[in-house]
Amino acid sequence: MIAEFAGAWLVLAGVVFSALGVIGLYRMPDVYTRIHAGAKVIAIGSAFCLIGVALFTPAEIAVRCVAIILFLYLTTPIATHAAARAAHRIREPMTPSTVIDELRQEEE
Repeated sequence: MIAEFAGAWLVLAGVVFSALGVIGLYRMPDVYTRIHAGAKVIAIGSAFCLIGVALFTPAEIAVRCVAIILFLYLTTPIATHAAARAAHRIREPMTPSTVIDELRQEEE
């Protein structure tokens, strides 16, 4: 009973966090901050949902949920880095509030 209650709250927290993250994606000024916000939504929102599901399900499915969380935590930084690097290579403009572009200085 307590596990089901906690699982439901975790799934709800994941859904709310993901919804707020999507709103944040629309509010961010440039592609780099959007990539950052998207990575947070994937990592945290998905983890909350999957932990909540793991509390509802049998142990064998719960282990799969944990494996999915680990996979997401390992691959999300790699994917966001690749997306940001690609955006930088095609010279996607940064917001004026960005003070310094260290990667551009390294390339010159």
